[in-house]
Amino acid sequence: MVNRYNTGNPRPSNSMKDLSDNAQAYDDFMNSENDTFIDRLENEKDTLAGAQKKMAAAAEASVQDTRQNLIPLSRQYMTLAAAQADIANIPVGSTTYYRSPDDSALAIEVINNGGTLEPTGRKMPSQTEVDQVRVQIMTLLNSMFRTSGLPSGWDVLLGINKLGQYAGGIDSTGALNFGKMISVLSEIATANIHNLNAGNIITTGGAKITGVAPDGFDFAFFNKLMQVGVGIKNDGSLAAGKIQAFYADIGRLVSDVIFNGGAKTTSRLPEGFLWGPTDDYGRISFGLKENGNVAAGTIEVNKLIASSIDSPSLGEVKKPLAKRLADVNHIIGFGQSTKAGINAMPLQTITAILNAYRFNGGVRAQDGSGTSAENHASLLPYIETSHDTGDGVGYETPMGGAITAIFDRLSAEAEGYTSGDIKILGSVPAQGSKTIAQLRQNPGPYMQRIIDDMTYGKARANELGLTYSPHAMIYMGNESDQSAGTTEEVYLDSFDKMIAAVNGFASDVTGNTESLPWFIYQFNSWKNRTPNTSYPTIPLALLKLARTRDDVRLAQPMYMYDYYDTAHLLGFDSKICGYRFGLAIEQEMLTGKKFEPLWSKDVILQGGIGNIFYDPVRGLSLDTSLVTDPGNYGMSLLDPDDNPLTLTEVSVHLDRLRIRASGGIPAGSKLRIGFTGGTTGTLPSRTNGPRCCLRDNQGDIIKYDPNGIAYRMDNYAIVEEIILN
Repeated sequence: MVNRYNTGNPRPSNSMKDLSDNAQAYDDFMNSENDTFIDRLENEKDTLAGAQKKMAAAAEASVQDTRQNLIPLSRQYMTLAAAQADIANIPVGSTTYYRSPDDSALAIEVINNGGTLEPTGRKMPSQTEVDQVRVQIMTLLNSMFRTSGLPSGWDVLLGINKLGQYAGGIDSTGALNFGKMISVLSEIATANIHNLNAGNIITTGGAKITGVAPDGFDFAFFNKLMQVGVGIKNDGSLAAGKIQAFYADIGRLVSDVIFNGGAKTTSRLPEGFLWGPTDDYGRISFGLKENGNVAAGTIEVNKLIASSIDSPSLGEVKKPLAKRLADVNHIIGFGQSTKAGINAMPLQTITAILNAYRFNGGVRAQDGSGTSAENHASLLPYIETSHDTGDGVGYETPMGGAITAIFDRLSAEAEGYTSGDIKILGSVPAQGSKTIAQLRQNPGPYMQRIIDDMTYGKARANELGLTYSPHAMIYMGNESDQSAGTTEEVYLDSFDKMIAAVNGFASDVTGNTESLPWFIYQFNSWKNRTPNTSYPTIPLALLKLARTRDDVRLAQPMYMYDYYDTAHLLGFDSKICGYRFGLAIEQEMLTGKKFEPLWSKDVILQGGIGNIFYDPVRGLSLDTSLVTDPGNYGMSLLDPDDNPLTLTEVSVHLDRLRIRASGGIPAGSKLRIGFTGGTTGTLPSRTNGPRCCLRDNQGDIIKYDPNGIAYRMDNYAIVEEIILN
């Protein structure tokens, strides 16, 4: 057993001995069978086992307390309606309970207020709720710390990101180790560092702080060339580049300030100007005049009130919606486990989305514990929850991301749109591990889920005085068909029948002839599944559906995400995936035109050189920063006899992809995009799976920013096999 140092140092302490004692205390917390442990400050603390016992005892006490409140009345009610019917036996001002219709609680307390039972806000917790809390706590702790199965030289690893990388840890010598330390705050209030000895502290951009400051400086930041970027001099003045100031209250400008690009502000301004940047010829491009007017080029404005400004240089900022929408627009997620959010942890959409609904039973059909009518009894604000689906535990479905994207882009792009103009109902009646033949069976259990969602969706919307429309289907599935070896012909026939059935359901519900748009994807787990791993039969069948049917849109491939396992996304990636679906749906709302992904539009083979033309947003890019290069940016080439050709060039130019091969490319050769990479049993991720690095630059103008980090929403190239003629 390792002895503790027990230095007695007060906290905080950066002593390695104290860190070692903390590590042992953490081991006691995680692994001890005792209820308590003693930390380095001689304080008695609960172990994880002790905390669990307290939680269980608290839950049991709550249940017993509730039972005691029920016993005096000698009555228990299964529903609120049953309790209300027995109101004569419940005194005014007294409380009672009725059984909760879902697993969020065991019973709900109500009070007799003048003959009407009203909720008090108190509930009796259910074992399901207690278990979920315990799972969440354990998931959090397990995600933060790891003490077993560690690499050589490590005792504890701390913190894990979405890539599975640990931020730091305690090694076998007791030393605390961390990766790059980044702060977005000018002041680290909680660090409480009394003494920091470091050779260099390097920032993310390569700049660094060093203990070896140049003459005249007490403290300085350096660039990569060891030039001072900003610092404090011996006289207390602040120096930044060519600017040096002891007192910054600048009353006038005594020299030029030059901007990136050459424009500058100067004390020698043209007559009539108080401030403004000038070009090399002293001309003001933009500035403030002595009369208070703002001048820009040849435009001078004192006051401007305009509902719109039309200019060929400005372009159109917002557009009117081309598609007529109902008050409540229902988006239904169907398919297999990826759509149901299996293993997509942690949850992301835990704060209600404004103007978005789900059914009271939950987002998934499996979430509710009652009958279909009970699970669809009301509409609640949209959040994502976790629940056992019978095919794994579901967490974040892509639906939350899709709804978020629709509202984000409508606010940015739709002329006249204000929050609340429309509402979205999201539901996910998906089921994992089913072939398309099983999912489309009509009548069948999974088609019935769609019927119920539409039927009750319309009823609940109408009860609120709102119009209803089944707006779109998001379909993610049929990895099972890839594994089973389903042929393209059989798969396409099943898809046709499924679309016809759903359109029939929608028409019956609304009383109109409905033809819903289907937004689909190309799953990326075809190569790591057995036994049919040699060719992406079903992903290419999904491509063919979108190419040949007016009511099917291929929204995205799936190789640019991180995965929890060999089939399912991490929680954040599930939301990002949903966000891209939402972008496609919103684009059709805005334009009224069928969404098209980044897929080949034309092919020219000339002089043995292949050129594949696309319709990208802001041009094409070969980007390896998100999707790593599996070789030739994910492009491979076969001659007409399926012999591999050696690629000598893969490049992009505006809207075209150009490829060359050693000895030229013969007519009839096959260009495969997104086939390269991946093996059986590995994650089908952006670093391991079959993939490619070709994208457009939509991320220049559209980003998803949930946590202060703007994630580019570029369109990535669809997986294709293109015949070059």
